[in-house]
Amino acid sequence: MPDPLPGRSPPFEVGVGVHPFLDHRFIHAGQPRWVGTDGAPIHYWESTDPAQVRAAHASVPRGVQLRVQPAERTAPFLDSTEPWEHLTGGPTIIRDGGLYRMWYHALPPDHWDQTAAGRWGPDFGGFLCYAESHDGFDWRKPALGQYQWQGRGDTNVVLGRELAGAPGLHGESVFLDPQAPAHERYKALYMGRASPDVVRRWMRERPAQVDPWSSVYPDRGVFVAVSPDGIRWTPHPDPVVIFISDTQNVVDWNPQRQSYVWYARGWAWDRRTIARAETRDFFDWPLPTPALTEPPAGAPVTDIYTNGKVTYPGDPGTHVMFPTLYDRARDTTSIAVAASADDLAWAWVPGGPALEPGPEGAFDGGCVFAAKGLVELPGHRIGVPYSGNDLPHKFPRRTLRAASAYAVWPRGRIAGVTASSDGEFATPPLLLHGCGLRLDLQTAADGHVRVTALERAPGWTPRPGHGALTVLAESQPLHGNHLRAPVSWTNGAALRPAAHGPIVLRFQLRRATLYGFELTA
Repeated sequence: MPDPLPGRSPPFEVGVGVHPFLDHRFIHAGQPRWVGTDGAPIHYWESTDPAQVRAAHASVPRGVQLRVQPAERTAPFLDSTEPWEHLTGGPTIIRDGGLYRMWYHALPPDHWDQTAAGRWGPDFGGFLCYAESHDGFDWRKPALGQYQWQGRGDTNVVLGRELAGAPGLHGESVFLDPQAPAHERYKALYMGRASPDVVRRWMRERPAQVDPWSSVYPDRGVFVAVSPDGIRWTPHPDPVVIFISDTQNVVDWNPQRQSYVWYARGWAWDRRTIARAETRDFFDWPLPTPALTEPPAGAPVTDIYTNGKVTYPGDPGTHVMFPTLYDRARDTTSIAVAASADDLAWAWVPGGPALEPGPEGAFDGGCVFAAKGLVELPGHRIGVPYSGNDLPHKFPRRTLRAASAYAVWPRGRIAGVTASSDGEFATPPLLLHGCGLRLDLQTAADGHVRVTALERAPGWTPRPGHGALTVLAESQPLHGNHLRAPVSWTNGAALRPAAHGPIVLRFQLRRATLYGFELTA
C-alpha cells in the first residue's frame, strides 16, 4: 500500500540508483541547539543565565543554495512536413525499449475554415500523429493507412476527427500503462466535445464531477482512448468527467500510489493554474483540484500554463514538472521547474527559468511551451521536448510558424546545490540500500567536493540533530567535471546497507556544484 504520509519520520530509505538534487529532501535544515560554557546541552525549559548560553546549532546548511541550471536548446526535430500538417506541436515522447516514440498534435490547413472543416470546428478538429526514431533526433513519420487526407491514405494520423468520433480531439497526451492488459497498454486523455444533453445529465446525476465552467462552456468534457500499440486507438464513447482543460493534459500510472494521476489546466481567481486529479479507475475521474497556483516569483501578471509533468528517469520517487509561465504584460512565456517527492505536494526549484524564448526571428522567438517527456539522449544528455513559435501567444496566428526542439542538460543536471566559495550541508538520517557512492559534480579549478559518512551512537533518536554522530568514513576530495565520480574513502570503508542502521552524509563544497548522487549495489 502507498505510504499515506511519505517523508514524515526519519530515517528515510534510499534505493540503488540516481538521486538528483531537485528539491530539499536530501538537504537537512539543521537543528538549533544551545549549550552552556562547559559545552553541555541546555534544555529549552531549563532555567539558566542567558549570558552563559552559547549557540551550537547542528547540521545547519551554510554557503550553499539549490539552483535550476539553464537548459540549452537543440535544433528543431519536428516541423510541419506533410499536407495535413499546417502546424505541429505538443509532442509526447516515450522511450520504449530501444525506440523513441512520439505522438504529436497537428492542425490541418482547414483548421480555421468552418466550411471546409465541417462539423469539427477549430477547437476539436486536430490530429494525433505518430513518429519514431532510433536516436531521438532523426524522426520518421510512417505511412500507417488509418486515415485518409484528401484522398491520400499514407498518413501518420492515428487519432482525431473521424477516428475520434463526435467528440473530436484537443489537448491530448499519451502514456504507457505498465500494469494494464495488453489491449490497453497505451492510453490517452483529452478534451472533447460533449453534447449539451450529456452535460445536463451529468449535472443532474453526477454534479460533483461537473466543472462549474460548464455553465459558460456547456459542450465540453474529458475523454479517453486506449490502444495495444499506440497506433490503433479505441476511443471511449462517454466522457470520464465534465471538465474544461483546453491545453496539455498529462496522465501517468503511479506505482507508489497505485493510481492514475492527471495534471490539467486549472483556473484560480481568473489566472491559469495547474490542477490535479487521482483515480484507480481510468474511466471514472473526480474533478481536478489545485496543485500549483502561485508562480515562483509571485508576479501579478503571470499565469501557470502547461505542466509538462514527468517522472525522473531511473528515479521513480522524483517527480518533475516543467510549467510554462505566461507573462500577460509581454504576451510571452518561459519554462520553469517544479519538483515533488510524492506526486502530490509540489515546490518550485529556485533559480529559474530553465528556458526562455530564443532570439527574434527564431522558430521559438515568440513563445516556448514544455511538452511531455524527459528522455535520455545520445551524448550523456537528458532532454525535455518543447514547442516554440515565432509570435507572441495571443498575436493573430494565421501566419504563425512553429516547431519542436529539446531543452537539454547534461544527464542529471537539471538543478544542483551550488557553493560560490565554501559551503556545506548534511542529509537527514538515511537508510541506504547500497554500498557504493558516486557523485555528479562540477568544480572550479581550485574547488572540490568532499563527503563524510556519519553514524549515530547506540541509542540514537530519530529526531535530526539529536544524539552524537561519529565518523564512519571520509572521502578523498573530488575535483573536475564528472557525471558519475566514484567516492573513495580514506580508510577503505564502504557504506553500510540499510540493515545496519541509518547514516548521515555530510557534503563539503568549495567553488563547486553537486547535482546528485548515485547508490550502487
